[in-house]
Amino acid sequence: MIPLTLAAQETRATLSGTISDASGAVVTDARIRLANRDTAVGFEAITNKDGQYRFLFLNPGKYRLSTEKAGFKGFVRDGIELNVGQSAVVDLTLQIGQVSDSVTITGDAPLLDLEKADRGLVIDNKTVADLPLNIRNPIMLAVLTPGIVQTGGAQHLNPFSNSGISSWSINGGRGTNNEFLLDGAPNNAVYNGVNNVAFVPSVDAVQEFKVMTGAYDAQYGRTGGGVINISIKSGTNRWHGSGYEFLKRTSLNANTFANNSKRAERQGNALDQYGFTVGGPITIPRLYSGKDRTFFFFAYEGYREDTYYPSESISSVPSTEQRREVDPIG
Repeated sequence: MIPLTLAAQETRATLSGTISDASGAVVTDARIRLANRDTAVGFEAITNKDGQYRFLFLNPGKYRLSTEKAGFKGFVRDGIELNVGQSAVVDLTLQIGQVSDSVTITGDAPLLDLEKADRGLVIDNKTVADLPLNIRNPIMLAVLTPGIVQTGGAQHLNPFSNSGISSWSINGGRGTNNEFLLDGAPNNAVYNGVNNVAFVPSVDAVQEFKVMTGAYDAQYGRTGGGVINISIKSGTNRWHGSGYEFLKRTSLNANTFANNSKRAERQGNALDQYGFTVGGPITIPRLYSGKDRTFFFFAYEGYREDTYYPSESISSVPSTEQRREVDPIG
């Protein structure tokens, strides 16, 4: 056995709060249950002497929170959506009554994030899936964050090109001082002495990510810039997947003005970017059912490009009269 030390920043969420009655007095020993809406994985807690509860290490997603306490009506809050790295606070007020009676709140009220100092923008799954992306590189959506500028230029923006997509100036900082995280694990690589992102997942594999531009907790500190924290999708109780093919062809391109003036053919390159994802509960017929317990998610992406570099150019040269004016002796 070889002992290893692994250092990682936590990318999962935290949910906490205080339970009180209508008079404002805290309610102790109340039983709290939190369940993930997609996987049905549940967590339980009991309020302490200060009426507080806390759930740690929660995957980003939608949750249902319910409480039980003798002498009070049951309370249910549905539609709680937790983002990557979020520390949400949900305080509850119980009403006197029978436990069999229940008060349910289903509105999407905003969650307060009062326990952490970091500030930034969460690029959620809907944004990742809906917005158009050149070469389908999810990290390029970081430009939506206020205070961040892409400084790597317009070249090498492919998901597998580490140079152009790694340089981001966050709040005026140096473009190569940022930290990249993938599910909480460091995702940085050093190439030619420069800090780069090591791996970029496909768009269909990204659940969401957060660009942290403000002050950070003590868990962040390996670099002097901002933090781009990516969360990968997880399998759920429902089988789901996707397939895609994005292509470029010369025959689909419009010709350039210069080529048209010379009656030349269109120039361009062929590109294919294709892949698929699949996820669900791990199931072995007659032996094991992973529903509500064990899940998997798999993603594959291929990229093929035939690059064409035209060698022809249009230029002009001085006429004989112009050359004589410059060099009368000649």
